[in-house]
Amino acid sequence: AKVKVKDKISINSKVVKTTDYNQLESINNIIKKGKKISVDMSIIININKPIILSINDGINDISISSEYIVTEAINSPTSKERIIEQLTKLGDTIYNLDNIDYFIEENVFIPIKILNNLRREIINILNNKRLYKIPYKKSKYTIKLKDYEQVNKKAILTDDLSNIEGYDEIYTNLDSDYTLKLPRVLEHLPNINKRVLVGELGSVYKYKNIVTDFSLNVVNSYSVAFLHSLGVDKITLSYELNDIQIKELIDNYHNRYHKHPNLEIIIEGYEEAMISKYKLDGEYLQDRFGNNYKIKIKDNLMYIYNYKKRKLTSNYYEIGVNWTRINHE
Repeated sequence: AKVKVKDKISINSKVVKTTDYNQLESINNIIKKGKKISVDMSIIININKPIILSINDGINDISISSEYIVTEAINSPTSKERIIEQLTKLGDTIYNLDNIDYFIEENVFIPIKILNNLRREIINILNNKRLYKIPYKKSKYTIKLKDYEQVNKKAILTDDLSNIEGYDEIYTNLDSDYTLKLPRVLEHLPNINKRVLVGELGSVYKYKNIVTDFSLNVVNSYSVAFLHSLGVDKITLSYELNDIQIKELIDNYHNRYHKHPNLEIIIEGYEEAMISKYKLDGEYLQDRFGNNYKIKIKDNLMYIYNYKKRKLTSNYYEIGVNWTRINHE
């Protein structure tokens, strides 16, 4: 067999098959079969009365009546076989008919459309009965938040402690008197009694004097309020937010909570693109466009940084951001 590819392939190169049609079909059939739920049905049809259709899945017992009143056939009666076939046609549903009881009077006439609509109605009711419902409790929502002063401060993330003049807070990976940056991936949480910059939720619950990093991906005022309510002192916003979205987040926070948040935005540095436990040789990873992604090994993990340096120039203090940060790693 021949497979057309864009790239040049060397002779004796390994070819790895990633999908197999027959295998996928077999898996899908197993999944479909395993998902079917057995039901029992009951049908009662009498002339001059509505159709009564019932279904039971072992937990829910549902019975409905048609608005249509069954008539006696003048020419061509609807056969019992056709009636049962239409009312028990469950092929595209998650149900499988296990047992059926029926009483159908002789010489009845029922339009097929009536039978189909009745079947769809009872299946919809059963589906809704089976849906998991959270018992919501309606009550007044309150949250305790600190009102931070609006300030214009600067922070830096660096391991070069010889060049930190002019910054109001210094984050570092080093053991020092400054704020300690903890890794984004931690196998265990060490006991630390100092201010920390953290990148995952476990540390938020573990430590007391906390700044959260960009990796918590904070993009809305609800997340800011939640983290502040847990005692987080300062929150670094997600890389994904643009200037308009940052302003909207702060305005929404003011409108919802009538307080000012303590937010930080990274305005300069190379963004972390990926973290992996598996390591690549070399200092850079190059894409097909020739862009070099810097590789660093820290804490036995491989960090890959975006090839393009982040450099924002807007005046974020004007829209309510308290802190701007430079990453110098």
